[in-house]
Amino acid sequence: SAAAAVSVALEAADLTALAEADSTLLDGLREDRCESAARLLLQADFMLCATGAGMSVGCGMSTYRTYSSTGEESAARVGGSSGDDGDSDYAGPLYEALASAETLRLDPASFHAFMCSFFNDAQEARRTAGYRTLRAWQDCLF
Repeated sequence: SAAAAVSVALEAADLTALAEADSTLLDGLREDRCESAARLLLQADFMLCATGAGMSVGCGMSTYRTYSSTGEESAARVGGSSGDDGDSDYAGPLYEALASAETLRLDPASFHAFMCSFFNDAQEARRTAGYRTLRAWQDCLF
């Protein structure tokens, strides 16, 4: 029984040492990959960053979708006021429809008015760490 306790203690110590070695190895791999990525960025002519709506939401901007207090998803509408349940007092046009290529083709004035409004909102949005990082990369690299 004492031998079993020693064996278990050695196994635990071995597992701890193995975990620490794995962590050290992974940290080294991450650092190497970051350095490789940095070299590629420094050599690039351009960089495309594909982000999700979370970057805009974090800045206080609206997205194509809205969510009620119960978590129900619905298409966002432009104009009017929305209650807690996601219903709108004024059923304005769908945000998604106004930003579409079809609206640009069929009703360019509405498309441009919407995009100008969106641009103005973007200029006044809070800048999060994600946006500040992208801007710093832009200023530094390109």
